Amino acid sequence: MEDRLRKFAVLVEAGSFTGAAERLRLSQPALSTSIQKLERELGAELFVRGKHPLHATRAGEAAYHAAKSLNLEIANLKTELAGLARQKPSLAIGVIDSIGDALFVRHNYLPTLEAQVRVTLSVNNSAHLLTAIRQDELDLICIASYTEHIPSIWKTISLGSEPLIAVVHRSHAKRMRSTVSQGRLPDFLSYNLGSVTERLISEHLTRSGLATESTFYSTSPEIMLQLLKRGRGVGVLPYLLVQDAIDQKELIALPISDGPVIERPIIALTRKGRTTKGPIDLLCKQITQLLAVQSTQAKRL
Repeated sequence: MEDRLRKFAVLVEAGSFTGAAERLRLSQPALSTSIQKLERELGAELFVRGKHPLHATRAGEAAYHAAKSLNLEIANLKTELAGLARQKPSLAIGVIDSIGDALFVRHNYLPTLEAQVRVTLSVNNSAHLLTAIRQDELDLICIASYTEHIPSIWKTISLGSEPLIAVVHRSHAKRMRSTVSQGRLPDFLSYNLGSVTERLISEHLTRSGLATESTFYSTSPEIMLQLLKRGRGVGVLPYLLVQDAIDQKELIALPISDGPVIERPIIALTRKGRTTKGPIDLLCKQITQLLAVQSTQAKRL
């Protein structure tokens, strides 16, 4: 039954048999047979037939929560057994790229973390990391804060705010300042439409009376940085990513509103009841300290 419960949880999260079968690497008929067997074992229908996306019944919601609790218990059991065997427990972490750069490249925090746990690290955008932790693939994620409802099974930890900086190539700085004074940001390099960061930047610029004329959309700040260095448009990127280019006068911080800085709230999400609390707390504390330093430096621009 445990395996069928796990498959049902994936089905609920995917919202369709097609999506769930792809994630599980099963054929749809095999997945359908597994769910039917689970319904017979439990003596209840678990989802409403004919609804798209898939909609769980009350029995299905109970089965889903049981599956998630089972996953948590198994993860905690593995941690406990590792301790009994005097081995390091496993910890799967996901971070957005700027946090990963600050933690593991510039400040080399990985050896400190590896002294406590066996680390699996994923660096990706917030949307991808949210999907991964919902599917129990990650124990902790550090992402840009979002406004959607957070289920009660998750613990949210506020880590501080990451400064984002509006920048332009030095050869276009004078012209871009002029267009900003006219309420325009032409050739704007934007994060993907609908992403957490894109919405944050868009709302800030709208409040500042600036209309963007976007020419490029990306989930990769690094690609946006390389385009800016080649004199392509204007963009808003994490301070840590553009710090060296600003120091070298290759890129110029562009004042918008009362300054070039936009604060991006960063949060951590982990499952309530996860027993790797010590390493998680230390990691979150380290990120909070790094964000505070970045904010102080960025406000001096």
